Amino acid sequence: MKAFEFKNKYYRYIIGTDDEGHLFHGCFIPSCCFKGMSAQELFEKYRTHYSFEFVLKVDHEPFVISHGVRAFYTETSKNSVFRSLKRKRIPGGTDNIVTLECPEKNLLIKLHYEVYQNSPAIRRYTEVENKSGNDILLNHISSFTLSNFPYSNETCQDLYLHSFSSQWSYEGTPNRNSFADLGVLDHYCRNGYAIESTGTWVCQQYFPYFVIEQKNSKIFTAVSYEYSSAWRFEIGTSDLDNQGWFYTQGGMGNDLHAHWNKILKNKESFCSPRASITTAYGNLEKAFNHMHLHQQNVLIHRSETDKDLPVIYNDWPYMQADVTEEKILEQLDTLKDCSVDIYVTDAGWFCEQTPPKNDWWVMAGQWEYDKNRFPHGLKYITDRIKEKGMKSGIWCEIEAIGPMADIYNDYDMILMRDGRPVCDAKRHFLNFSSQKGRDYATKTFDKIVEWGFDYVKIDYNMDSAPGCDTDDGDVGQGLHKNRMDYYAWIDSIREKYPQLIIENCSSGGMRLEYGMLSRTDMASITDQASHKLMGALYYNVSKLIHPSQCGIWSYLEDQFTEEDYIFALTNSMMGRMHLSGNLVKQSESKKKILLQAVKLYKKYRKLFYSCYTIHYTKDFKYYKNNIDRALEIRNCDKTSSIICVQRPENGKDKLTIKPRGLKNGDYKLEFFPSGKQEIISSSQLAQSGIEFNLPYNFSAELVYLHKI
Repeated sequence: MKAFEFKNKYYRYIIGTDDEGHLFHGCFIPSCCFKGMSAQELFEKYRTHYSFEFVLKVDHEPFVISHGVRAFYTETSKNSVFRSLKRKRIPGGTDNIVTLECPEKNLLIKLHYEVYQNSPAIRRYTEVENKSGNDILLNHISSFTLSNFPYSNETCQDLYLHSFSSQWSYEGTPNRNSFADLGVLDHYCRNGYAIESTGTWVCQQYFPYFVIEQKNSKIFTAVSYEYSSAWRFEIGTSDLDNQGWFYTQGGMGNDLHAHWNKILKNKESFCSPRASITTAYGNLEKAFNHMHLHQQNVLIHRSETDKDLPVIYNDWPYMQADVTEEKILEQLDTLKDCSVDIYVTDAGWFCEQTPPKNDWWVMAGQWEYDKNRFPHGLKYITDRIKEKGMKSGIWCEIEAIGPMADIYNDYDMILMRDGRPVCDAKRHFLNFSSQKGRDYATKTFDKIVEWGFDYVKIDYNMDSAPGCDTDDGDVGQGLHKNRMDYYAWIDSIREKYPQLIIENCSSGGMRLEYGMLSRTDMASITDQASHKLMGALYYNVSKLIHPSQCGIWSYLEDQFTEEDYIFALTNSMMGRMHLSGNLVKQSESKKKILLQAVKLYKKYRKLFYSCYTIHYTKDFKYYKNNIDRALEIRNCDKTSSIICVQRPENGKDKLTIKPRGLKNGDYKLEFFPSGKQEIISSSQLAQSGIEFNLPYNFSAELVYLHKI
């Protein structure tokens, strides 16, 4: 047996071969664990004859063992043999490529292990090349496989799966379930537990982000998918001769649930989507922050214009698509006075003002501004915004085609299934695998830039599940292909317009994954309308998505009291600040509070650029909303942070937070909304903490602390 090790200062990923050249998984451990053991010793300790490093199912071959929901053991995986290990330099790291051959099928399987010097996560994906001379049908391909859990003497009652359930406006609810509770047991068990998502609203039930906790050994293993199409995640057992052993695997959806089959032509290759995997010792927050560091150092590609993390005003909550030139111009002086950086015109700009074309939903795809709404044109609007010292943004649901759009029935540029348009809520979908469709999208963005816009909010309010027609497989493959071509199109827009800020929205947070977030600057994390719940959404989603990309609303409603105003403002002060409301009509005292919030935010906003999170308070369910929330976001230098505390209904009137681990020295504290300032040493902060006063339900306080 021979072991191979991929490592950096954060982790050790160990695989190896047996005497026949079959490849097996060893372990994936934090670098601080098992320090006295070599890679060879660890491989020999953990490897079993079920520890497959990948799962590939072709030509509808059966799974070898009774599997239930499991998709784990195939002859193709079992019979493939090691051929080579090659290393290729990539930006920031090395792609370690393990090549195997399946003699029976004449397939080359390349397992990619991307190791980055400054990242605690390894990126995994699988590549298959057909050398058979004939067509091969792919039915299942894993992006990653990990096994040999647990690493110490633990049972199914000591292993936990952390998942994050989700739905429209209630994204990212944390769940913690033991393997035992999920029916994945130690003894006489052939079961698995799978979570699968079909279609392109990939967060409509769960985030494609999971953590396995080994409670006694305090090892946490997290995986995050980079994919906005059908996906699956699985944990399970092997067979009756291998008790107390568990695995996990995942990637894109397969033939059984997602209608995915891919015809692989001779000499053709296919790559699975990437998955990022990290491991941490200690607690769950460390796993989240390891993934944050990976997102920050590897995945996020921010436009130059977004590097200041601008303050954004979006008119949707206030205007609700009834947008006009007059209404926009009316807001500009107030927004300038409140130090806003970008004005975003949301949906409705392309709709006529009279039926039946006054509905933004049915007019999507008709990307020409309405001359009655904008008698002087959109270029006039962007020029007026620039005169006030702000940049201009605009909303565009580029994938959507409403029934009143001219291209609604242009079959050469829309997704089709069984000879009919793919339709959801009476809308069709632009086909990015069609040159005509891509050209239409590009010309639309060309117009947007010509009109003077610096920012585009890409929305996506529908789902093309289960997929569309393609000439190389089933409808799931059509969906996958369209997603890959959509990614390529976004990449082309980023290359053509590097200054353009792009926001990722999908009815809020239905597409919060790093296939999209690595190609966009930020995301709208929710469509939640209640200011009382918005901070709760951010509290949870900030565990999974980097805070510098979490766009969160402060919708300042006319009827708000000043106390409501303060609570609502602290929501967006924790992340990417998005404001809305009829600010012209607000009282002078409220405008003063808003300006105070924006000025303080601009002092600290760049700490989000390189940061980690500390979630001080317990998990909660949105429908209860009765647990105090305390969140710290600290820069990676440990010299500055913000701490925000929000009291929900029936919460405590005082809460003390002790920020430990700051660099030694004195810190200046600046409070919102009181405006109070004080200087406290790091040792005092760690020992005595900061007392937050929350005198009434739905009150909040935020402090910015920085080393002086």
